[in-house]
Amino acid sequence: DVADNVIKELRVEVFPDEFDQLRKRLSDNSEAYKLYLKGSELGQKRTQESLTEAISLIEEATVLEPNFARAQAELVFLYLLLGTYGELNNDIMAKKMQEHLQKAQNINPDLPEVLFASAQVENVIRKDSTKAISLFRKAIELNKNYAPAYFGLGNALRFVENAESSRIMA
Repeated sequence: DVADNVIKELRVEVFPDEFDQLRKRLSDNSEAYKLYLKGSELGQKRTQESLTEAISLIEEATVLEPNFARAQAELVFLYLLLGTYGELNNDIMAKKMQEHLQKAQNINPDLPEVLFASAQVENVIRKDSTKAISLFRKAIELNKNYAPAYFGLGNALRFVENAESSRIMA
């Protein structure tokens, strides 16, 4: 197996749960996976044009592989970014985020990426920071190297702390 060989050649110590993650295929369709990677990379530019193209590529990936939970979860985040950095109406953003979250949860609700997407919907759309914090923590528990979940957790905790401070000052 490729993962076994890479780990042996690099001479790194990998914990059993990390090794299991490495062995899991992200997608059974290599073209869908390439579209997903390209879309994810484009999304990092955070412009109207790059986010629109990223969404298009990842939606194409989900057509090629309908059970691609990580791609559906990525679409949740990309629609959030498009609503934040682009010109997407908040109502449409919320609808699209919830639509893709539902698809991701139907495929695999326990993936860290799906939990992260769930936390984003709870935090941004449903305004439930407590539930979002719990979901971010669960995503981190499943993948201790999942940086977006740490970032989301920090933002949610900061929001709760600021809200608490405002309430005390009032």
